[in-house]
Amino acid sequence: MKKEEFELHKVKVDDAGKVEVTYLRSISDGEVAYVDTHIISSPRICHPDLLNSLNELSWFIAESNELLIKRKTIEALKSAKKGSKEIESTLNKIDAKTMKSITVTGVSLQGDEENRSIVITGKRKIHHTGGALNSPKITLNGDSFKFEESLREPIDKVVDETYEYLFNLKSSDGNLFADEGTNPEDKEKAKA
Repeated sequence: MKKEEFELHKVKVDDAGKVEVTYLRSISDGEVAYVDTHIISSPRICHPDLLNSLNELSWFIAESNELLIKRKTIEALKSAKKGSKEIESTLNKIDAKTMKSITVTGVSLQGDEENRSIVITGKRKIHHTGGALNSPKITLNGDSFKFEESLREPIDKVVDETYEYLFNLKSSDGNLFADEGTNPEDKEKAKA
C-alpha cells in the first residue's frame, strides 16, 4: 500500500506489546472513489520505535489532564523569591514522578490534515495500581491547550511508525516485553 493511501484512525499497544490498528485506505477505481476501513489485530510485537513515538505523547496527556504542577506554580515562585530554587526543585521532582507513572498505550485520530483532532489513551500507575488515563479531544489547529502546534510532529511519528509496522513489517525481536528471567539465554545463565 502506498503511504498516501494510508490514513491512521487508531493505534493501540497492549501490555504484551501486540498492536491493534484501525486505518482507512482511499481507493480510486476510474471515476469511483471510496474508502475502506481496515482493523488489524496483530500478534507481532511492536518495534521499540513505535513505543517510543507513543511515549513521546506522555507530556501531552499529562498536561491536558492538568497533572503537572510545576508550570502552574512557576509564576507564584517568581514573586516569592526566598526559597524559590528549593521549591522549584521539589516541583520538578513531583512532575518527574508523575511523568514516570504514565504509559501511553495508543492514540485515536479523527478528521483530515486541516481539521485533525486526537485523543491520547494511556494508563497511570498510582499506589501500585493502574488506571485508565485519556486526554480530552485535542484539535490540532486549536489553541485550547497552547501546545497543539507542537503535537503535530509526535503524531506524525506515530503515524509513520504504525505504517512501517504494518506494511514494512517493522517489529520487535520478541524480547522487548519479555519478563526478566523468561528469556532462554537468561535461564541457561541461571543454571550455570
